[in-house]
Amino acid sequence: MTFTVPRFEKPIMFSALSLCAALCLSQAPTAITEKPPEPVSLSSNAHAPTAFRGALALTAASAAVVGSGVASYYLGRAWPQSRYEELGLPVPLAVSGGLVIAMLSNLVITQLLVPECMRLADDGFMKGDTWEARLNGLRWAKWPALASLASVSVLIAGSAIESRNFGNGQALIAGGLVGFLASWLAYVIVDVWGTYRGYVDSRHERRPLW
Repeated sequence: MTFTVPRFEKPIMFSALSLCAALCLSQAPTAITEKPPEPVSLSSNAHAPTAFRGALALTAASAAVVGSGVASYYLGRAWPQSRYEELGLPVPLAVSGGLVIAMLSNLVITQLLVPECMRLADDGFMKGDTWEARLNGLRWAKWPALASLASVSVLIAGSAIESRNFGNGQALIAGGLVGFLASWLAYVIVDVWGTYRGYVDSRHERRPLW
């Protein structure tokens, strides 16, 4: 006895088989394609140098600041000392002038030496820009520097009053001196740290010589 599938049932059977095949294929595991890792370049790494090199650069910069302070002290001391030896008493305007000389000389020496000390943070792969470091230090320390300038102005005004009327300008002299010392100390600290940060941020890959 043979079984014959009616004609109208053949399309239904083929449709059912196609549906089952599609469902089986949809459940089959698909191949997972992983994205290959991107090559890492030095430019994408952190700009900061090693802790040793950073500490070495900051230590050298601090030593330069101390040396600059000592040199500036003796440069600013020459004029007031000569006036004192000549007259036998301190001259307020000469003291203020000596302080201005010391401040300007300290500013020039530190701006020449401190950014160069940051080269100690360089390594065989990356180096920084001393010009960018110098500009960043000045940007960070502009407000303490302006406070120092204002304090020196008060000191000069007090010295001028004291030269004309003895005892009347001492309060201004004392206030200007205290303000100058505090603001200049803040300037030196902020300038060194701002110079270091500017040097670190400007670090880039060394270019080959050939």
